[in-house]
Amino acid sequence: MKPVTHVNLLAVILVGCGGDPIHKAMTEDQFWSIISQTTATTHGSERVRLLKAALAKLSTTEVLSFAITFHHKMCDSYRGDLWAVAAVTAGAMGDDAFEYARAHLVCCGREVFEAAMREPLTAEQAFSPSGPSPVPSPLQNSMDTDVWTGDELLTAPLEVYKTKTGETPQVDFFAIRAYSQDPRDDLLGDESKIHEAYPDLARRYSWGK
Repeated sequence: MKPVTHVNLLAVILVGCGGDPIHKAMTEDQFWSIISQTTATTHGSERVRLLKAALAKLSTTEVLSFAITFHHKMCDSYRGDLWAVAAVTAGAMGDDAFEYARAHLVCCGREVFEAAMREPLTAEQAFSPSGPSPVPSPLQNSMDTDVWTGDELLTAPLEVYKTKTGETPQVDFFAIRAYSQDPRDDLLGDESKIHEAYPDLARRYSWGK
């Protein structure tokens, strides 16, 4: 069977949300199973290596489905409350740092990620190297290239796809799903709001002092 190319991939994705065979090629349980077996208990370059090895065993359609599901998790976690917790716990950060922080959060596994979606304060465990998360926070070790792998985790599915097909899928993930709003207006624009929302967290990390 001929591999899916970026041309017919976009055609398939944009036909309609309900009948997208690319996204439906992998279930939520399958996605999280791969994360659990690769990145949830490892760190640094080993996370990337294990993830790529697992994805290499899949079909090209499944690899792209994994990438799309990952993108949805990135969109789900693009929230002001999570950004505030990450900023207080790991230090002030811009767009790129928060993107890598969210990739790290997804790769900590389903239990950690879904807990953070319900209660952002639980993300402290993932973002802080002193927390109980089995995976060290990349944010406190940004100069350590063996730990700072958020960008590599995000591009891993596309790199595996290119290895399999010789083509780079020109997928506009934000045409599939765009961020609903800029979350920085929620808490980050006013330091006092973070103190009001998370007083104990701000005090533990001496936020704003």
